Amino acid sequence: MTRLGLRLRIFLFFGLLALGGLAITAGGLWAGYRRAGDPALLPAYLFSFTVIGLLVLALVVAVWLLFDEHVARPIERLASDLRLRAHGGVRAPIDPRPARYLGDLAPAAAALAEQLGDS
Repeated sequence: MTRLGLRLRIFLFFGLLALGGLAITAGGLWAGYRRAGDPALLPAYLFSFTVIGLLVLALVVAVWLLFDEHVARPIERLASDLRLRAHGGVRAPIDPRPARYLGDLAPAAAALAEQLGDS
């Protein structure tokens, strides 16, 4: 699993979260259908599962896209910038704005790269 890229591992994590949400939804609706004991209610339960399942998938995809945009991509860009400064001799400062949602990580990496460039 460590050989997979960061963004792919994050995608797989959110995919597992979506499958878990669907399984929990199916289990809860199945338990409700069994408890109701009326076979005529099956179409209503299937419709409910479809609606809930689509909403769960939409929520997970929306959160995954935000996470990918604001966490995974900036981490990869920051790692790439650090690698360029360590091995490529680039002396330009690291721009911390793309990683603004990562807290102090980008300014700390910029300071480290500056120290590396000075030495």
